[in-house]
Order: sequence, then C-alpha cells, then structure tokens
Amino acid sequence: IFVIDVGVRPATPEIEGLAALPWLDNRRVMELEALPEHLVVIGGGYIGCEFAQMLRRFGAAVTVVQRGSHLLDREDPDVSEALEGVFRAEGIDVVVGAGVRRAAARASGVAITLQDGRRIDGSHVLVAVGRRPNTDDLGCERAGIGLDGRGFIKVDDRYRTSAEGIYAVGDVTGGPQFTHTAWDDHRILFDVLTGRSARSRSGRVIPYVVFTDPQVAGVGLNEREARARGVRFDVAKMPFGQVARAIEIDETAGLLKLLVDPQTERIVGANIVGAEAGELIHVFAALMQAGATARAVVDVEMAHPTFAEGVQSVAMQLPRYALG
Repeated sequence: IFVIDVGVRPATPEIEGLAALPWLDNRRVMELEALPEHLVVIGGGYIGCEFAQMLRRFGAAVTVVQRGSHLLDREDPDVSEALEGVFRAEGIDVVVGAGVRRAAARASGVAITLQDGRRIDGSHVLVAVGRRPNTDDLGCERAGIGLDGRGFIKVDDRYRTSAEGIYAVGDVTGGPQFTHTAWDDHRILFDVLTGRSARSRSGRVIPYVVFTDPQVAGVGLNEREARARGVRFDVAKMPFGQVARAIEIDETAGLLKLLVDPQTERIVGANIVGAEAGELIHVFAALMQAGATARAVVDVEMAHPTFAEGVQSVAMQLPRYALG
C-alpha cells in the first residue's frame, strides 16, 4: 500500500512581467525582515485577505486587487460586503472587478497595471491567486495514477486512485484545501485500511474559517450554491451587533446567516462574520453532521452573556421559531 500526500504550492498567474519581479507568496511574505511601505495584494481570497489585514495593522499601506466582484467571491455578497466594509474602514484600498495586465519594476518597487489601464504603484507585491498540486514530476502517468485537468490526483470516496494499492489524501486530491480536511482524510483512510470505517470522503461536513478580524466562517451551502443546486431553503439573518456579548466588548462588525430546509428543518448551511466566528460555526457543523434539525439550537439553553446566544438568536429570526 502506498499513500500519496504531496500537497500543493502557490499558483503563478500568467501576468506579463511578473516572473522578472521578486514577488511574494504566502511563504516568502513571512520571511520579510522589514515592513513593506505599500503592499499590493493580487487576489482577494483567504490568503490575500488574511495577509492584507495583517500587514495593514502592522502599519503598511495595502491595496487588494481582486478579479471578482467581491473579496471572498465564493461567498454570498452580503457576507463579502461585511468584510469589505471593515477593510475599507481600516484604510485598506479594495479594488474589485479588476484583472491585472502587467507588472513591472520601478525605482522604488513595483508598478501594477490593471486591465482597464489604471496603475497601482507599490513597494512589494503579494500574489495569492490559488494553489497548484505538486504532481508535475511525480511520475503519475507511468504509475497509472489518473489526474484531473488541473493536475490533482483523482480519488474515489475511499481515497483509492486509479492504480491498484495506491491511495491519495490531502490537498493533492483537489478537495477543500484546509489542514483540518487533510487531517480528516488521514483519519478516514486509516479506518478504511483497518476495516472499521463507516464514514467516507463525501459523507462529511466541512467547516471553514478565514482568519481575518472579524473572522469569516461557513459550513454547508450558501444561498448562491443552494439555488444553483435547486435546494429549497428558508433564510434567517441578523447583524452580529445584535448579540449582547458583541455589544459589551465592542465587537459588533459582521452578521449571522442560517439556511434551513423548510420541510425537514435540517440545516442547509450557515455563515458567520464576527468575533470568534470560527468557534461558533462548529455549533452548526455538529448539528449538520448529526442530521439534527435547527430546532435543537432553538431549544437549547444558552448561557448569558455569550457569543453563542447569537447562534440561537439567528435561528429564531425564522417565523417558525420566533417568539409570539
């Protein structure tokens, strides 16, 4: 038995002139010995947003250039907008709907030219536009291991590749690229190989967290994904600032959002933007994994004053659970 877990590395976009510059990725930016005067971030996903806010709070000027219409553009617009408002309030220049045409060196740094002709001058450029699998020189073809169109190893629900006796786990399989997902891959595969697994790769709930401030967390489907799949849902929303604990410690930015199946009352998905969102989202993740209904979070007694009260309160925005 062989198990492949070779991971991924930062993707390099095809931008004219970029290869000639000392551009930063998520590893090299951590090796800087001095604060950038003006960091230009290409890419408004998880990595781009986390580093943009971190470097801004250290004191750098920061501009984020995002091709999509919003930061974190896989999220629903209201979720993205909640974070964008915080970024702009902190002095981060957010440029959305803008592709990059070329990058060039200048006397004191770099010049980034956008597709519409605008130019952004900076001292450093961080590229955060995704990841590519480390399969280029692995010899997968010779071993009979099938790859998808992007070079990720294709596996079935039990992590088997197309080659007998060879399994693959982690980011190289093209699934959600999170440490906790890779760890769970190993747990499931261990049980599969020892003959005691009831779980499978697809039969799990995967939460995620963007470690900005406020944090952005989610689990299950968002509104856009649910509509695309034809999944029926009722939606409940409330500002994070309506949570008593958030008011008390002055951490009111963000929102809570819950999607519930109108027939079964099971949770379709949830999103939280707010303080400790990464902790709170696991309430919904556990209920979804257990197949429980939203009624469970409505009926449980939440201690006051805690952020967890917000998890209950957003469910109670739905008419079926509302008081009165």
